[in-house]
Amino acid sequence: MGVYGLRHQRSRLSGEIAVLESRNAKCKEKLTELKAAVTTNNRRITVLQKKIDALGESAKLAFAVSLEAPVPRRTRPKGHVFPWGGQQRAVLTALKNAKGKPLAASDVSAILIRSHRLKFSDDERDAFYQRIRKALHALVLKNAIVRVAQRPGSHGEMTWRLPDIA
Repeated sequence: MGVYGLRHQRSRLSGEIAVLESRNAKCKEKLTELKAAVTTNNRRITVLQKKIDALGESAKLAFAVSLEAPVPRRTRPKGHVFPWGGQQRAVLTALKNAKGKPLAASDVSAILIRSHRLKFSDDERDAFYQRIRKALHALVLKNAIVRVAQRPGSHGEMTWRLPDIA
């Protein structure tokens, strides 16, 4: 390795140092932003906790009842894409748009993924497919849809459609 090789290696390493220093500067900026967000959230939590305590004291004085610890509410089930009841509504909509043509659970899940522009990894897609199957079975129990037959060449996958209205 000659002088030129050493110069090249030295300039490459100094370039790496410059890149790492700029990354460190960006990370330090993010860190200060995150610290500020944490302190703001802690202040907000303190204010809300004081309001909860005041409500508890008011209930004790006014009604001689102690309030239980608050239970946080969920607006959407954990790991679900749709809000409460939205998955079954989406399945019913997909079957309605099929205009009487029987659809399998894989077809329904593919339609919902396309129509709602969902992005899933393979594992998440499998879990979504299983949730669609469970929703289809729940809808059968409610007599909202009917099981038609096994899909040919699908190893026993059932097809579903809306019932005929007489």
